[in-house]
Amino acid sequence: MPSTSTVYCIKCGCERPYSVASSREVISVKGVVFSAVLMSAHCRECGEEVYVPEINDENVKSREAEYRRAAKLITVEEVDGILKKYNIGACPLAKLLGFGDITITRYLDGQLPSRANSDILLRILASHKTMEEYLEKGKDKITAIAYQKCRGALDNLLQLYGEGKIELVTRYILFKAKDITPMALQKLLYYVHQILGVDNDLRFISPAEKRQNMLSTYLCLIHGSSPTKACGKPFCDVIVERPR
Repeated sequence: MPSTSTVYCIKCGCERPYSVASSREVISVKGVVFSAVLMSAHCRECGEEVYVPEINDENVKSREAEYRRAAKLITVEEVDGILKKYNIGACPLAKLLGFGDITITRYLDGQLPSRANSDILLRILASHKTMEEYLEKGKDKITAIAYQKCRGALDNLLQLYGEGKIELVTRYILFKAKDITPMALQKLLYYVHQILGVDNDLRFISPAEKRQNMLSTYLCLIHGSSPTKACGKPFCDVIVERPR
């Protein structure tokens, strides 16, 4: 806020320049205690606190943001992220979740959601399978076009995340590699060894090492070679449980 700005001072009875200071204050709202950095403006002539609309607006935003964080309520950005993630409009989403038609729109405009609604939104943000349940259960509440768009987004997510982690990592390596030769495959497996801290002789197999062996075997199977050829020895012959 420019120091040359002026505002009406009630005590002075005229327009006066003002200065701005900030401080952290502890606030309690609906049983939730949190702190927020708030600004205040004071007349530079008499020191009286003066009202500046822009500063008041910033304080409201600061208090709301800190309250959301302390109360663990969904943010405006996260609500918008749901719409983008599932390729669905605010009104169709509200209908699927059993909210009022303009509830999601209000949340996007900054209105604080109820605890119950926030929890539902956070669940579908975190889990596309939960969103799929709402979509299939309430598909008759939305248009066919809205359903198809959301269904398509979910199908893409299910295809991407529906497989096991080992297969995902393997597909990623294969996607990034232009040409996987037996030598290149052996190097990839060596790097996996190093990242996971696998002993060179593979005498003791920790849970992480077992996962590495599974990944290595999967890579070999996809490439058409055997684990023995790629790593020098069959994995099934070297797995020994680490004593507890």
